[in-house]
Amino acid sequence: MAKAKAIQQKPKNKVWEAIKYFLRTLISNNACIDGREHKWYWPILVAFLAACIATIPTMVGRFTTKASTFFTSGYLYDYENALTSFNSAFKDVDATINEGILTVDETEWNAICVNPKGEAKSYWGYYYKVPVEITTEPESSSSAESSASSSSEASIEASSAASAAGMITTSDVWYCGLAVYYSGATNPYQFATTQLANNLYDPNYQLGHTNVTTYSTNMIVIGENAIFLAKGTNGPSTPKGSIQVKFDHPDFQGKTLQEILTPTEEQTVIQPWEALLDKGYSSTRVTLAWQYTGITFAINVGIIFLMGLLVLIMTRGKNNPFRIYTFWQCQKIAYWGSFSPALLSMISFIPMFAGMTMFIFPMFYILRITWMSMRSLRPQQ
Repeated sequence: MAKAKAIQQKPKNKVWEAIKYFLRTLISNNACIDGREHKWYWPILVAFLAACIATIPTMVGRFTTKASTFFTSGYLYDYENALTSFNSAFKDVDATINEGILTVDETEWNAICVNPKGEAKSYWGYYYKVPVEITTEPESSSSAESSASSSSEASIEASSAASAAGMITTSDVWYCGLAVYYSGATNPYQFATTQLANNLYDPNYQLGHTNVTTYSTNMIVIGENAIFLAKGTNGPSTPKGSIQVKFDHPDFQGKTLQEILTPTEEQTVIQPWEALLDKGYSSTRVTLAWQYTGITFAINVGIIFLMGLLVLIMTRGKNNPFRIYTFWQCQKIAYWGSFSPALLSMISFIPMFAGMTMFIFPMFYILRITWMSMRSLRPQQ
């Protein structure tokens, strides 16, 4: 009699089983809880990948930042007319960039720094006139009598009527819409900070306007290795927008500032300035992008660790059957649960809201851990 053959089960594909389990953790809280029994290196790997994925939106947003948004977003505060006038005045000043350093002929620069009153200033200004109504006070009776004695009867009557009501006349008053400074070896941003800190340095104050918040004065500070721009400055208040870029871009070397900033026939006066900002910001953008990427990654790692502590705290209740879970087991549960929130934060990334991306991952992650504690880790099952 033939013996029955033993049924041999095919060995399970461990790789495929691991993949299926990982996919279950994306949607199943119970799968994440079961992950507390897995080898320690798997949840750590998942947490590391989750932190990396959650950092991608910040990295992309920072690496695609354009300094030209200084001009393209928000109100320009009459920058176009001011830059047209500046380009015309600055064409006679020798200003050449070599090896990232701008050399300016200060004698030629000082020659164009004169205000409408003919006074020499430390800055070049774009000035415009604003019509202002001026009302003279009515004359006193004694002055009216003295003027009457030396005039005819008709002129006496006209003068008396004008004196009684006061005279209203219109006069043009000068205002400064843009002040351009040369700071030399001083960092332009630091120079601008000093200028904005005191009303006495405000060009409109120097023109005799005590209320410097009435009209905005744009500012440009040109230094040896960088240029700073600000718009919408009102005395010591914070500018509505500001940016600083360097002269270290390869396209700037050996050229004069006039060559870089002079528009072609097809360009507006703003477009060469936009190109200057984008190219000059390239080296700074890379440095800042990596700094923000590293900071965001560290924050995400910290958030994942804190969620592990949150799981531990939520299972410490006296009547909670899951209080037997150890600190490390709670950490592993949180690590397994971190990947899907990170994936959602990357998918929901919107470039125009790049500054808000660092809050999306914590929001999704807290929602998942809270839902897990309410459904799968609650005291009574």
